[in-house]
Amino acid sequence: MGKSRAVYGAAHVSDWAQFHAYVLGSVIGIRWGKHSPTSGMGNPDLYAIVREYLVFAAGEDEWRKKSVLDAMRDKSSSGIKSDARRAFPSLFPRKRKARPLALPDELVGEDVNFDPKQIESWKGRVKQIKQEFIMNENAVEQEAVVEATVETTNSNSRVTVNFFVPANVSVDDLTLENYRELTGKRFRMTKDQRVVRDLTREQAFAESKALAITQAEGKF
Repeated sequence: MGKSRAVYGAAHVSDWAQFHAYVLGSVIGIRWGKHSPTSGMGNPDLYAIVREYLVFAAGEDEWRKKSVLDAMRDKSSSGIKSDARRAFPSLFPRKRKARPLALPDELVGEDVNFDPKQIESWKGRVKQIKQEFIMNENAVEQEAVVEATVETTNSNSRVTVNFFVPANVSVDDLTLENYRELTGKRFRMTKDQRVVRDLTREQAFAESKALAITQAEGKF
């Protein structure tokens, strides 16, 4: 599998895995480790590309596939690139711009699958998927401000809540526990819910979800 080196002085990652993590996570541009609509773990189209790349890189060797994902887990594109810079000086000459993507000298003699044209194809698909998501998000006004009349202890009053409903997610499926995973956003109580009416997060979420369902059904 190739020689290993320490990354941040903690985990040992082989050069082989580090290179493929760099290609998949920094060059192709897929995040891994966080559930969001634009990450490999939260977007089925991006996840499909992750699987394609891992088969390309490691065949049916599940341990090698895992080592690539472990090398890029919870890291940004720039973080993965920094790891690669330390591992492959031949690709990143000191005080000079990175060279065009190629097999690094440090991996000469190793069995490394590398296809620049296919990598560019994956990179283009990832860019298109992310752009389409952003366009759809804007088109359907996913992050809606919901207004409705709710009963309080003293009187009827108008309440405003923020509730994010992705286009590919049913509002009925959203819970306080999976809200961030499915939407990529943290549920936030309004000042009215938190301070004026002193609701718990569970109560505020239930109210906000109910109002979002009412809005979706056109019952305002």
